Amino acid sequence: MPKYQDDLIRHIQAVNAWIDRRGARGGINLQSLCVGIEHNGRRIDLYPQFILRMDDGGLGYTTQMGPRTIGFVGWFPYRRRHWPIAQDKQLFKQFARANGLPTPIESRDPADLHHPFIIKAARSSFGSGIRGPYGADESTLQEVTLQSGEYFEQLIFGQIARAWYCKSTLAVLELFDMPRVTGDGQRAFTELVRHRVGAEASLPTRLDRIARVQGLWAGAILPVGREVIADYRYVSSLNNLVTKNYNVLPGAGGSGLIRQFAAAGPVFFGGIPQACRADTVFVVDAIVDADGKVWYLEMNCNSQQHPDIYDRMLDDIYAAKTEGAELRN
Repeated sequence: MPKYQDDLIRHIQAVNAWIDRRGARGGINLQSLCVGIEHNGRRIDLYPQFILRMDDGGLGYTTQMGPRTIGFVGWFPYRRRHWPIAQDKQLFKQFARANGLPTPIESRDPADLHHPFIIKAARSSFGSGIRGPYGADESTLQEVTLQSGEYFEQLIFGQIARAWYCKSTLAVLELFDMPRVTGDGQRAFTELVRHRVGAEASLPTRLDRIARVQGLWAGAILPVGREVIADYRYVSSLNNLVTKNYNVLPGAGGSGLIRQFAAAGPVFFGGIPQACRADTVFVVDAIVDADGKVWYLEMNCNSQQHPDIYDRMLDDIYAAKTEGAELRN
C-alpha cells in the first residue's frame, strides 16, 4: 500500500492541485528537488527536506539528497529554521505554562512523580530517547535514574494529535486514538499485540511496562471485549498513519477541540523570534484526554510536512507578497 505523508507523489499532487486552482505555473528541479512557482507575476521557491541515516544509526533531517538519504518529507518556503522553544522540550513546556496552555507535568525530581510517567530527552527528534512508561510507585527504580538532558514527564492517555500551523493559523490537525488491542478471552496482551503488528515487525514499546501502568501484566489473558492501550507514541508500528490521512480539520467545523488548537496558534507563533516568522510553518504535538482537553507536548520547527498544508501555506505566501507589494507602491 502506498505511503501517505512521506510519499513524493502525494506532495506533488497537492502542490499541482494548488497550481491548477490558482492558474499558476510550476516546475521541479530534478537535481535539487526544489520547486519553483510563478503566480501573479511573482515567483517563489520551495525547498525540499529529507530524512537521512546518521553515522550512529539514528535519523536526522537534511535539505540535500545524498547516499544516506532515505526519505522525502515535504517542501518548505525556506531552507531550515530553528528557534529555542522548538529545540528544547522543557523550554517549550515552560513557555506553554507561562502562557496559560496546558502541558503535562515535568520534573527532574522523582519526589514529584504521583502519576504514570515517561522519561524524555529535552533535545531529540523522531521519538528517540523515550523510556518507560513507569508507574508512580517505580520512581525509585535504578533504571529511572536520569541521564544528562533528560526529565520525567507525566504520561496522559488519550488521543494522539499533531497540529500544523502556517504562521499563527491552524492548517492541518491529525487526530487518532492511541493504538489498542481488544481481548478475546484466549490470548495474552503480548500475543494480541504481536498478531496486530505481524510476525516480521518489531513490537512497539516495552509492553510489560505499558501493561503495568494500566493495572495488568503483559502475559495476562484479556477478557472478551477488554480494550488495552498498546502504545502511546506518534511513531509506532501500531499506527498506520503512513498509509492513511488523519487530518480531521476539513470536517471538524467549529468544535471545541478545534477552537483549542486554533487559539493556541497565535500563542506559539509569538514564541518564535521575529527574524524567523515570515512564512514560517511549524508543528505542535499534543495529547487530547478523555475530557477533550488538549495537553501540549512539544513544538517542531523543521518537521515532516503534511500534503494538506500546501493550500494554506501557498495562499498565505502569495497574500503576504501581494500585500507587501501594495505597501511598497
